[in-house]
Amino acid sequence: SFKIRQEAQQSIAFMYTKTVRHKSTQIAASSVAKIIKTKMLARFIRRASTHASSNNFLSYEIHDSLGTHKCLYILHGLLGSGRNWRSMSQNLRKALGTDTWRVVAVDLRGHGKSRDVGMGSSHDVRSAAKDVEALAQLRGDTIDCLIGHSLGGKIALEFSKVSAKAPKQVWSLDSV
Repeated sequence: SFKIRQEAQQSIAFMYTKTVRHKSTQIAASSVAKIIKTKMLARFIRRASTHASSNNFLSYEIHDSLGTHKCLYILHGLLGSGRNWRSMSQNLRKALGTDTWRVVAVDLRGHGKSRDVGMGSSHDVRSAAKDVEALAQLRGDTIDCLIGHSLGGKIALEFSKVSAKAPKQVWSLDSV
């Protein structure tokens, strides 16, 4: 949020010193600055909310609006993070219906902002699947669809075996 705020301030400062011509009329720089400030604020509000790991739970990035939703979890591959799936999460949500789907991009144990989760314990596929299950329970989510890429695909398949409530769909992308 600091970076976005800084970008907005720089854009506004630039716009204060310029005059903009639009259809042969001059618009006061302060009016343009207000428009840009509003757009930057809207961009900030639409961004995903990120939740850092705490109490040994996974970190995740959630893409949704208020209301009840079907839930889709995305699991990244080896050496990745949930952030790698940010634009894909937003595009999936738009394609599926922004009012009906919540997309959660998870940082698996030992990756991204979840790098300290599971320290001192085994880092295997089953443990990672149980981490995802614990996160879903903590958030109160029923996972309708689970997508995993590479290592995330293996974890998604394991999740469907060990979870008390398996998702309706499991997609494993590029898993060996």
